[in-house]
Formats: sequence, C-alpha cells, structure tokens
Amino acid sequence: MKDAEEKPREYNLERVVEILRDIRHLEGTAPHRFFSQLYQQKLKESLDIVVGGYIVKDNQLLLIHHKKLNKWLPPGGHIDPGETPDDALRREVKEELGIDVDFAHYPFLRRGNDKELALPFYANRHHISGEHYHYCLFYLLEPKSDDIRIKEEEVLGYEWVRDGEELLNLFPPLSAGDIENCLEALDLAGLTK
Repeated sequence: MKDAEEKPREYNLERVVEILRDIRHLEGTAPHRFFSQLYQQKLKESLDIVVGGYIVKDNQLLLIHHKKLNKWLPPGGHIDPGETPDDALRREVKEELGIDVDFAHYPFLRRGNDKELALPFYANRHHISGEHYHYCLFYLLEPKSDDIRIKEEEVLGYEWVRDGEELLNLFPPLSAGDIENCLEALDLAGLTK
C-alpha cells in the first residue's frame, strides 16, 4: 500500500552525475536516458542568470519593496532568451518602475567589440529555494526621469535612501550583505561623476 503522504523522490545532482558515469556503457538504454534527462533538468532548474540595478540620483539610492518576496531590493529580474543583461535590466526597470535608465559610466571600459555592454560592479550567487539559485549581475544606473509609476502587481512601494541609517530604518529589514551592496553602490556613484 502506498503511503498517502509519500513525497516525490529528490535527486541530488552530484549523485545523478555519479550514476551517469557508472552507467556510461548503457548509453541509449532507458536507465541512461532517464538519468541523462534528469541531469539536464537539474542543470536547467538549478541556476538562473538574473540582473539587478542600483539606481542612484543626487546621492540617493532607489530600492523597491518586492511584493512576492516581501523584501527591499534593487529593481531587476530574469534575462529573457535572446536578451543581453543590459536589455533585460532596462526592460525590468521599465516594467517595475515605468522609467528609462542609463548605465553609469565606469572607468576603464574596453572598446572594439561589436556591442558594448555595461560592466556589473558586483555579482553573486544566492539561494532561492530547494536546489534553485540565482546568479545575479548588479549594475549602477541613473534614471532618465523622476516620473516613477510602480507596477502594483510586483512592487509594494519604493524608497530613496541616502545612507546606512536610512537603510537600517527600512522594514522589513535588509540583510547585512544587502546593506553593504547598497552602500557600495552609493560610493561608486560618487566616483562615476
């Protein structure tokens, strides 16, 4: 008799790779196809590349209160197929805040490519759920206008903050790492002028 509360079987990616190595001689068989498909699925589900943009104007940083995550974040999101990170971030900011942005000019940009892309000032890998992670590229942005119109389905509100004290007053509170990123963005904004 099957237990009504039985959970679906979880597969560890490292174990799947180990099994694929062990059954390499069975290539083309049902077990090999099963573990190959599981491996491809795990790779696809395990890591998304996303972008985030710290918008800075007049020594203030803009953060959004993300509705689904109930967390203060820079605007951003997933990169759609065929998009560059730059295009994805412009699209996400336009969707979430209704404004256009420019990428801040960083020193030492390389020239001579077929399309110049902005350089992220920071990147990290952070846990989302289960075995799912985001690899996020963070950029420094400047707004082209002050006419912010939030997308209420995704954003509860927004705040312009100037310093660590104002960051500490946000609720829900930011993590120490998020505060550090915000302060770094404010510092870098002063260097790019």
